[in-house]
Amino acid sequence: MSGFWKSSTAMYRVQQLSNYVSRSSCLHRIVNILDCPNNCAKCSEASAKSSVCDVCMPGFVISADKKTCTGCGTNCLSCTSAGNCDPGQCKPGTTYKNSTKQCIGCGDGCDACDVNGEGKCDPGKCRRSYMFDASSNTCKGAPC
Repeated sequence: MSGFWKSSTAMYRVQQLSNYVSRSSCLHRIVNILDCPNNCAKCSEASAKSSVCDVCMPGFVISADKKTCTGCGTNCLSCTSAGNCDPGQCKPGTTYKNSTKQCIGCGDGCDACDVNGEGKCDPGKCRRSYMFDASSNTCKGAPC
């Protein structure tokens, strides 16, 4: 009887040793250790010597051969292909630009610019100690 045990970075194939008796009557030995690919959250055995990734960590996407997890891109929370962010999946302070499929920065002191776009800020979305300037759609440092 055999099975698998997984940690966050490796997968262990274990085999029950039936010819030994112990108090728990369940002795196992590690048959082999397979490292999961980098940035992989869940992997499985492809062969006795290799593993494949089933699920990548957040912010990464799996390759077609399931051997690598590639970063989605700067400021991107999720993607369906490397370098192309999913719409609406940008980190705070960035917005999705459809033409490039990237998450781009809002202006300084701004948490959201989905309405006004790159380098600008949406009304009411300035960070603490910043004030919204409606004439330029930007956030200005609050005076002391």
